[in-house]
Amino acid sequence: PIRPRHNRPPDGRRGGPRSAIIGAMRYLVKEEPSSYSYDAFAKDGGTTWSGVKNPLAQKHLRAIRKGDLVLYYHTGNEKAVVGIAKAATDAYLDPADRVGKAHVVDLVPVKKLGRPVAHAAGTRSTIRAWSRAAEPSGCARPGSRW
Repeated sequence: PIRPRHNRPPDGRRGGPRSAIIGAMRYLVKEEPSSYSYDAFAKDGGTTWSGVKNPLAQKHLRAIRKGDLVLYYHTGNEKAVVGIAKAATDAYLDPADRVGKAHVVDLVPVKKLGRPVAHAAGTRSTIRAWSRAAEPSGCARPGSRW
């Protein structure tokens, strides 16, 4: 039998019936709030996201393209998505990396969430709640399911 083709954006990313906002959100950056909170990020108006050493995290960072939405996650005691950022540039080589392998990306704040969406050990309900955090209403619903 002939299977129907999936409607995918021109860049080949998988998409579903969700809004374009949700489809564009594929990344998460994390930071200890005492080091660089979302509020500090928003006050600065953006930053170059650098210092990522983990090879798998670097792989994902290299895939970020201008316009991609990014979840901003607070680590430590909070363990929650607290805001949404947007890639102002494609990922590019870190000028401070002498080896020439590390990449960075420029991020700008989009919005702080009305209510942080806590992480619950990678459950599907948590992932769905994170995706709903980007809906036009701007906040996750209690008990939401990404």
